[in-house]
Amino acid sequence: MTSRLAILTQRLHDARTLVRDTVSLMVAASAAFGYLLERPVIDAGFAWTLTGAMLVTGGCSAWNQLQEKDLDALIPRTRNRPLVQGRVSPAFALVLGIVCFGAGTACLYAAGGLAPASLAFVVAGLYNGLYTPLKRVSGFALLAGAVVGALPPVLGWLCAGGGIFAPELALLYGVYLLWQVPHFWMRAERDSEAYAAAKLPLPPVQFSGPGYRRLLRLWFQAYAAAVLLLPVFPLLHGPAARIVLGLLGMALFVGGGLLLRPGSGTPERRYALQLTDGGLAAAMLVVVLDRLMVFG
Repeated sequence: MTSRLAILTQRLHDARTLVRDTVSLMVAASAAFGYLLERPVIDAGFAWTLTGAMLVTGGCSAWNQLQEKDLDALIPRTRNRPLVQGRVSPAFALVLGIVCFGAGTACLYAAGGLAPASLAFVVAGLYNGLYTPLKRVSGFALLAGAVVGALPPVLGWLCAGGGIFAPELALLYGVYLLWQVPHFWMRAERDSEAYAAAKLPLPPVQFSGPGYRRLLRLWFQAYAAAVLLLPVFPLLHGPAARIVLGLLGMALFVGGGLLLRPGSGTPERRYALQLTDGGLAAAMLVVVLDRLMVFG
């Protein structure tokens, strides 16, 4: 009995690792943000959106680990994943991905109809069909990853009934897109030696030195400038939210400039990553609170 429980516990842990439940939850939070922006109520559609985004992300993650099993074995951070260690079979990962993706797409259809359900297939096509194989041959694969990584709030917006060509959505997509690049480039720095050994041409490997730091700083400042634009557009309703976002954008701009200045080292870039992610979370919170106070 104890042995069976241990096996079941391990299998559940391996399934959670395959779907990367923490990452899936963060993606779902971004989709929830997009939903509340268009429809600031917690209702059944919100629940379907949250669940669907998590499941679709989990399915794509399982397929991604199946595609990158050989690369994961070369990188210390990922070499203990269940596929690499042989604790689960490739067939299990494939089926788990199909079940999660199918159930997630059904949830998104229940939330908002054909548009968000179709976008789920676009996400899988870009992430598993373009970004994952491209990562082996080009450092610019992370740009393709940024395009798909910025789609979760779009997914939530569509589930809430928003229009795909709404100017508010275009602005928010731009903020997320510009955030993706410094976020993932600085995260990739943690494993840059392993990526180099695996011959993966990611930016920290391919563009090392002053040129890489200048490019990273440029992307970060573009992201900060996009946050600074949020109070200018008719996205917010309360003056307090405009002031807070304006201050946040300036803090990002100045903080990023200092932390990513020429000669900065690993500790500064670690703080810059925290500033990048914290700034986006704070901006999302301010926008949602403004929306809820106006329409709640």
